[in-house]
Amino acid sequence: MAATRSRSRSTALARLAALAVLAVLMGVGLVPGAEAAAPRPFVAQPLVARSGAAFVPAGGANPINARGLVAGSTSVGGVDRAAVFNLKTRKLRVLPAFPGQATYAVDINNVREVAGEVRGPLGASQAFSWSLRTGKVTTLKSPGASITSASAINDRGVVVGSATSATSTYAVVWKVRKKRQLTIPGMQDAVGINNRGWVIGTRIDTSPEIENHALIWNPTTRKLRDLKPLSDDDGAQPTSINKHGVVVGTSYSVSRDDLVLRPVLWRRPAATPCRLSESVGTNWASAVNDRGQVVGAEIDFADEHTRAVLWNACGRPSRTLSESPEGSYAVATGINNRGQIVGTIGPLGVQWKRSPRS
Repeated sequence: MAATRSRSRSTALARLAALAVLAVLMGVGLVPGAEAAAPRPFVAQPLVARSGAAFVPAGGANPINARGLVAGSTSVGGVDRAAVFNLKTRKLRVLPAFPGQATYAVDINNVREVAGEVRGPLGASQAFSWSLRTGKVTTLKSPGASITSASAINDRGVVVGSATSATSTYAVVWKVRKKRQLTIPGMQDAVGINNRGWVIGTRIDTSPEIENHALIWNPTTRKLRDLKPLSDDDGAQPTSINKHGVVVGTSYSVSRDDLVLRPVLWRRPAATPCRLSESVGTNWASAVNDRGQVVGAEIDFADEHTRAVLWNACGRPSRTLSESPEGSYAVATGINNRGQIVGTIGPLGVQWKRSPRS
């Protein structure tokens, strides 16, 4: 019996060794027919609810959560209304508050809380938070401010954005559950927040020249630090931050040509930023997930088409999700940790999925 067991173990080990060698040979292309399969292309599917209503994802702050719920808007009676789209069930939930007014959901967290804003006449806005679990809607105000706007929400229900008074615009952090708020001195607009409470945003200086500063704020130290633009650029705009503190956005030069944008990633505030790709044209990064995958768009100057793209690391070529029809834009605006990607092609909201293998 012992000899039989010994032979069985030897045979099993030999088979494992053979499989390992075969895998290595296939990896280096020494086995006939072992060519690596080409990556499956992406296919854009319109975001249309079972009811037939079209949905458009929000354009910033990575508006898709881990469950595949997407923040954005739909049209109700010819008026844009804040809504949340479920990618799995294709069901749409519309904000019940502020009837008849234009409203937009800008972000959703993993506990089904939404940040958004209601638009008034002449572009004035009021920020709000909305709980899908309770249905409660909370208007977010700031003392002395006539306008507030929301940009993002984290899993603790903390909303960030900005407020505008008669004399200034400043970044605001609303701790909705605690009914508290604070401002971030030196930051004018907060555009993103992660679960550690780190806030990214911007400040525009006009003297002696116009400069757009990308900033990150640490809630523990209460310190504000610059996110440097790429070399030869003089401005930057952050767009999204993940749980590790990785930030993505764009870098550009107003003095050289502010129409040329370069997609950029910051791993740490003090670290030198890296450029996501070297393609010729203008490019921007919209969102980053916790795995470091980044989505955005690029316009190739050669054919002037806007493509929605995916980056997996700095310095690697972007992966095209889709090109836009002539005269319209294809932009990826959100990606979650499951790799689900949403965005827009022209006026249509879409989800990009990998095509099935043939």
